[in-house]
Amino acid sequence: MKDLLIDADVVFAELRTVDMFQYFTDHELTEFVRICRQREYNTGDRIIEQGNIEKELFILLEGAVTIRRKLSDGSDVAINTLEQGDVFGEAGIFLDVARTARVVAIQPARLLYTTREELFAYCKFHPHGGLKIFSHIIFSLLNKLAGAGDDIVLQRESMVTDTDMERLRSMFPSLDEVIGEENPRH
Repeated sequence: MKDLLIDADVVFAELRTVDMFQYFTDHELTEFVRICRQREYNTGDRIIEQGNIEKELFILLEGAVTIRRKLSDGSDVAINTLEQGDVFGEAGIFLDVARTARVVAIQPARLLYTTREELFAYCKFHPHGGLKIFSHIIFSLLNKLAGAGDDIVLQRESMVTDTDMERLRSMFPSLDEVIGEENPRH
C-alpha cells in the first residue's frame, strides 16, 4: 500500500465517470475531492480486514478487488469482484461495527477514500451533495442485501440497535432543512 498525492483535476475527471457522482454539480464534486485521499495497492494487498472496525468509504478508480468472507467453519468464500467505479466500505460510514468481509486487490488498484467524519462534515456544508451520496449508498446496500443469504441478513439485523438508529438520525439535517435550501449549480 502506498499513499499518493491527489491531482484534483485528474481525480475530478475520473469521478465524473463514477455513477455515484453523475448528478453532482461541479462545485459539489470539487468540494468532495477535497475531503478525499488516494492510495495504491499491489496485487494481494488487503484493503479491508474482516472483523476490524473501520470508518472509511472507498471508490475504486483503477484495478479490481475481491470481497471475501471467512465463514465460521474456517472456509473462505469469494462474495464479489469489484472494478473501476465501484464503491465499498459503506457500512463503516454508518456504524461502528466490525467489517463483515475482507477486501483484497486482485490486480494493482488505485483507490480514493474518505472517512466518516470527513464525509459527514461535507454533508453538513453540502447537504444536496450528501443526499446524492447517501442515496447512492442506500441503493448499493439494498442491491447487496438482495443478493445476500438469509443468514447474513439475520446477523446484520441483530447488530443495529435503537441507539444506533437515533445516533444516525442526529447526524443528518432534517428533510425540511434540505428541501428548504437552494442549491445553485456552479
